[in-house]
Amino acid sequence: MDAQMLALWADPSAYGTRSYQRVLDLIAAFERERIANADSMVLARSPQEIEAAVAQGKFAAVFGVEGGHAIEESLAKLDTLHRYGALYLTITWNNSTSWAVSSSDSRSATWGFPTSAGR
Repeated sequence: MDAQMLALWADPSAYGTRSYQRVLDLIAAFERERIANADSMVLARSPQEIEAAVAQGKFAAVFGVEGGHAIEESLAKLDTLHRYGALYLTITWNNSTSWAVSSSDSRSATWGFPTSAGR
């Protein structure tokens, strides 16, 4: 395997309003592993960086965040996660946010997507 997509996940039932901090903790743990294995692993932020890692004989890791609840209603937190290397954020998981309704939410059949806050 040359590259792996990693999903950073903060279970909202376990972390609630601490979901963002949990994701930051996961990023810090990833960064410690990346540094400890710098001779064989890199964080890639683009297809070109994956190709460069493979050309150097290294494993490329790409990560994103699972669940929009992790940004705790803050675009600044989304920007910070991107600066740390997150390339995607899924909009919802099995829980809704103020800006998007999860498919498991009973309102999903009647509530528009995204909400006005999510536009």
